[in-house]
Amino acid sequence: MDGDASPRGEIDGAPKGSGSLDISAPIHLDVPSLLGIVFDKLIILILSIMGLMSVKVTINNDECTGCGLCYNDECPDVFEEDDDGNSRLKAQFRKGGPQDGEIPEDKKGCAQSASDACPVSAITVG
Repeated sequence: MDGDASPRGEIDGAPKGSGSLDISAPIHLDVPSLLGIVFDKLIILILSIMGLMSVKVTINNDECTGCGLCYNDECPDVFEEDDDGNSRLKAQFRKGGPQDGEIPEDKKGCAQSASDACPVSAITVG
């Protein structure tokens, strides 16, 4: 009775509860697909560590109230206070101006938390 339980509680000839397993049965894995997924994840990780993957961040200074949630509480690694008390990106992340820039992928969660906490939705991430 191949694959079916017998009246004695045996499956494939192994007594019930014996703990034996038929390891001769082939396991079908789609190795190329698995390798492709692992490779893609590895490339993303390497680029992120190297700072080559970036996420766009914009601060709408007309909307910013200077509450400080982004630069004091949520994401001081990315945001800082400017001379007027408003938010700006730290110098290493600026692209064009203090309110526009790109951050490494590993800072995205932090910046998104700041964006979510902003009471006037002045921060855009992505």
